[in-house]
Formats: sequence, C-alpha cells, structure tokens
Amino acid sequence: MDRCHLYAQKMNNSAALCIEVGHYDIAISSLAKALRLSREHSDERMMGSCHCYQCSLDGCIAFSEINPPPVANNNIASSFKDTGYGYVYRRPIRIPPLPIIDNHNMGKTLFLIITFNLAMAHHLSAMCNTSMCNTTNTANDLHTSGNNIKKSLQLYELAYNWYSRLASESSHEHDDDDGCMYTRNDNESSSSPNSCSSVASIRFHMIISNNLSHIHRLGSNYTKHRQCLEHLLSTVMLALEYKTRTCNNDYNDDYDDFWCTDLDGFIMNVSPLFLQERCAEAA
Repeated sequence: MDRCHLYAQKMNNSAALCIEVGHYDIAISSLAKALRLSREHSDERMMGSCHCYQCSLDGCIAFSEINPPPVANNNIASSFKDTGYGYVYRRPIRIPPLPIIDNHNMGKTLFLIITFNLAMAHHLSAMCNTSMCNTTNTANDLHTSGNNIKKSLQLYELAYNWYSRLASESSHEHDDDDGCMYTRNDNESSSSPNSCSSVASIRFHMIISNNLSHIHRLGSNYTKHRQCLEHLLSTVMLALEYKTRTCNNDYNDDYDDFWCTDLDGFIMNVSPLFLQERCAEAA
C-alpha cells in the first residue's frame, strides 16, 4: 500500500510536468493510472492520514505556484492570459517533496489532487482540439474535443463533490478556535501562507468554479456557465473581504503575487455579470 501511494504521488508530479509542457495525452494516461492507485489507497484502512500542511490541498497548491518546475515554455507563460474564451487556470497541483521523501500518508487528498489534474488535462486538451476544429473542421477533431469536454466536466464535478466532502469532514475533526485546520511544523513562521486554511479553501473554490464555467462554455451550456460564474463571483467577493481583514504579513511576497495574478483573471471572467447588472439598472 505504501509503495502504491508513493508511486501515485510521483506519477502525479510527472504528469503535472507533462501538462505544463503541453503533452496532455501522456499526462492523461499517467494520471489515470495514478487515480486507480490512489483510489485503492483511500479505503477505510487508510483513514488515518497526515494532517501536516505539506499534505493538505492548500499546501500543495501553494507549493505548485511558488515553486514552478524548472522548464521554460510558452504554455506556462500563457497560463495567466485570456484565451479568447476567458481566463483559464492552468497550473496543475503538484505534491511537495517532503510528503514523498518522508512517505507521508496523504489519504483522500491525493485522490482529489489527481482527479483535479486529470480534469485539467482533459480540459486543456479539449481547448487544443477546439482550436484545431476552428482551422481544420475535421470530424475527428470535433469528436475528440467533445469527448474531452465531457470527461473534463465529469472529473471537475467529481473533484468538487469530493472536496466538499473532505472539507466538511475536516471542519468537524480538525478546526480549532482560530479556524485553522492544519498542524504547523516548527520551522514554519506565522507569516507563512499556511498559517490558516481559510484562504486556500476559498482559493480552490475559485479555481474549480472558474474552470467549470469555462468547460460549460466550451460545451455550449450557457446556463451552467452563468451559474458557475455567479458562484465564482460570490467566492471572489468572499476572498476580497477576507484579504481586507488580514494583515499583509500573513503571506509571503511570492505567494501573494500569484494570488493577485489569478484574482485578476477571475475578476475578468465575472466582469460581464457586473456589466449586465449596470445595464439593467440603467434601463
């Protein structure tokens, strides 16, 4: 079991690198195998998972953004740009070195991360195929794009439902008086972004709501697209309100830079909701 878990962690990270360089088919194949391994590891026998910050969802997101892989490619550079269909979050979630080296049991969190990355791989592949359809209009490209959209949507929804369940369990088991859910190592300062889980939880809500809205748009489901944007808008407002109540030294500069960049993209996507409301008020 321990070897399966370790192998799933390493396969997730190698697949994340494939996503970042645009090799989506390879990433999908690796993540599908890692998903099977992590599902086997997440049964009732492995409920006693590690609660350190590096093994948490928010810790893995922070690591992935503060420590991008040492590869230079246009795909990463374009991850913070408008695609023509709106802003898409393209940074796969990687596992920090400590849980892998020390063989930490991440429990069901690993299954969630792999599911999200697999959804992202299908999502970005669908975007590539959709772009090809616009230039070649081949039946094969249309079919491939449609399949990737459908799979990505199913996986995003699975990841969101799984996250909601884990968050509910964690709130009952690990919350203290300050609302923090994770234990902190001795070498972690109070100014670290891992001092509390609230922002990171909000952050994952924004990421998955944003990408779900985009995949619904690719699938021409504009009702669901708008519903996801409305959910994203409410979460962005919650995040902004939280940041106004939190001292600036609660985050290190690198993490705050990534946060602000993504926040601009999320606000850009929900801006049509503001414009529609203003037009309605003017009328």
